[in-house]
Amino acid sequence: MNPCRILVVDDNTDIHRDFKRVIDTVNNAASWSQLANDPLAEQQPVSTVEPQFEFTSVTSGEAAVNAVRSAIARKRPFHVAIVDMRMPGLDGLATVEKLWTLQSDLQVAFSSAYMDYSWNSVITRLKRPGLRLVPKPWTGSEIIAILHELRDRIRTRAPRSA
Repeated sequence: MNPCRILVVDDNTDIHRDFKRVIDTVNNAASWSQLANDPLAEQQPVSTVEPQFEFTSVTSGEAAVNAVRSAIARKRPFHVAIVDMRMPGLDGLATVEKLWTLQSDLQVAFSSAYMDYSWNSVITRLKRPGLRLVPKPWTGSEIIAILHELRDRIRTRAPRSA
């Protein structure tokens, strides 16, 4: 199974570090779990176990659009985007609208401390069921739950390349 490719869009680079820490923890736990269930584990280095998630981060909506465009061109599209709502330039809502013009099947969660829109207006404007909001400050377990939920949605769809 290919890893779930995640794009984090947030102007605060400390958030990137926090997401990376959570994702690394999940990937490392999966590696140890897979090895523990493998009778040949002592012969298999941890680095050969495929991670559950791949992580990329950018600091603006504009950079997110470029990252998604580039990923599609490389035939390695993102599966999930976690987007801050309040950012300089394109805000989170405008960013997601632009991302969906490039990749309509991208799963999205908003992670924000401040909402400039009501959640109802976000849902109405984007017209997408299943959007998620993870208010800041969040816990690692909240992020893990959202990542697993969105990844599972992808797995239940028809297979696609990359």
